[in-house]
Amino acid sequence: MTIRYRIFYKKTFELRYTALLDMQKIWERYLRRSKIPIAYSKGFHPKPKLTQAAPLPLGFLSDDEIIDFWIDEEDIDLSFIQRSLTDCNQPGIIIKNITKVDLKQPALPTLVTSSDYDVEFLIEIPETKLEQSVSEFINSESILRNRRNKDYDLRKLVHSLRIISTGNPSMPILKMELTALPGATGRPEEVILQLGFDPFITRITRTKTIIKP
Repeated sequence: MTIRYRIFYKKTFELRYTALLDMQKIWERYLRRSKIPIAYSKGFHPKPKLTQAAPLPLGFLSDDEIIDFWIDEEDIDLSFIQRSLTDCNQPGIIIKNITKVDLKQPALPTLVTSSDYDVEFLIEIPETKLEQSVSEFINSESILRNRRNKDYDLRKLVHSLRIISTGNPSMPILKMELTALPGATGRPEEVILQLGFDPFITRITRTKTIIKP
């Protein structure tokens, strides 16, 4: 009997510079240490049945990552999985919630439609310049950029873009919702560059991975 589960978790500073493939290995070891009988694919080179929702660029943090995994044994109580993962304690991963998922549901990456991000400025910046740049961005019909020798319209990839006050007018937070579809994925660092700022003076956190219900 195959069961599919979905874990919602945070990726924190300890794993900030861990790439997608390495995260797969970390999750495989994490589940094994937690004594959770994860299922493996068939064939000469079996691989753990793990699927992550969307890649997170190096250096980004996240409050809302999603991963699916499968087990081939009888139904395991969700409280056991939650307790086992919490007791095992993988640095850089904070479990938020675990749910059971219908086996017939489409692959997790195909369900992702967009992502929300918070951009914190680590040095003081001229807020008036940021406000003007955001206004110009929002009011633009199109913003042509080039990625890997291919032109694209950045404006179409940005659903929303706004400034949040932090009490320090020189260090506001920029909130954005970007499209996350195959061949049409918005990148927060490209938005920051278009606004006239250096992404290396920011801390970027994915606050929400939005999937189809």
